[in-house]
Amino acid sequence: MRNLLIMAIVAAITCVSVQAQTKVAVVDFVKIAEQLPEAVEFDKKIKDLQVKYNDTIAQRQQALTIKQQELQKQAAMMTDEMKQQKSAELQSEYYEIQRYSQEKLGAQGELVRLNADFMVPLREKIVAAIKDVAKKEKINLVLEKNQILYNEDNLEITFTVIDKLKRGSE
Repeated sequence: MRNLLIMAIVAAITCVSVQAQTKVAVVDFVKIAEQLPEAVEFDKKIKDLQVKYNDTIAQRQQALTIKQQELQKQAAMMTDEMKQQKSAELQSEYYEIQRYSQEKLGAQGELVRLNADFMVPLREKIVAAIKDVAKKEKINLVLEKNQILYNEDNLEITFTVIDKLKRGSE
């Protein structure tokens, strides 16, 4: 059954290529995004925020460790009730650090949301430029380079798209 489906697809592609010559091109989407000034600037902003959040977390963890050490030193002079109260405060502070870490750096965190908010319009901009280049060069099909095992260099339009994006619409 699978072989029959593959043969049908090959036959359909052959028929289409006989009727009209299909022109194919390849782009490296990541390379395009990395070349855009706004993407470079955004990447720096995200990395700076990540460093800031990691520093804040490290400082808070260090302060918590110092408080835990102080509690251990003073435990002999404290009542059980005072020890429990201090332990509860330290545990609460520990959970607050964890919450902050997840809020800023977690899978649903601020950095992930900022990245997603930035990538949607950037992707739309790149796709529009790819479409413009494809229409101008009469290309019927544009494939992402990272999804292809092999392609000849003459199929590559990545740098044409980068040039179009950097120059603006011409």
